[in-house]
Formats: sequence, C-alpha cells, structure tokens
Amino acid sequence: MENKFDNSGALFTNDKKVKETHPDMNGKITINGREFYISAWRKQSKDGKGFLSLSVKPVDGVKTVQSNQSLDDFLNNF
Repeated sequence: MENKFDNSGALFTNDKKVKETHPDMNGKITINGREFYISAWRKQSKDGKGFLSLSVKPVDGVKTVQSNQSLDDFLNNF
C-alpha cells in the first residue's frame, strides 16, 4: 500500500498472525513525508476497556531522535 496523504495511514488485520506476540493489525503511516510501518495489538485495561497498543518503525530502517518539544508540537496537532 502506498500512502499518498501526509500524516495519515491505514491498519489491516494481520492474516499471518501465528503467535500471540504477533500484532493483530499492521500497515503503514506517513508522517511529515516519511513512511513508517505501524503495528497494533488489541489489549484490555485493568478496568476492562479495550484499547490498541501501537508500535511504529521507519520503513527506511533509519531511527530518528526527536526532542520532547518536537513530539509535543506534533501531538498537539491532533
């Protein structure tokens, strides 16, 4: 899947899941023009509410380090 829209992506059911540790869903997301793999696990909180736990890895394999201020600015845009 090629994502043509910045700051967006898609998750799909992981049909290849064979272990409990494998993600329930996976896909790609583009953030600031850079593409990332995204994985999600369905989990349940202590009070019984469902949520998704997420993991993001750069497609190009290069890790980035962001300052907390940059991350705060990014999250405030949601």
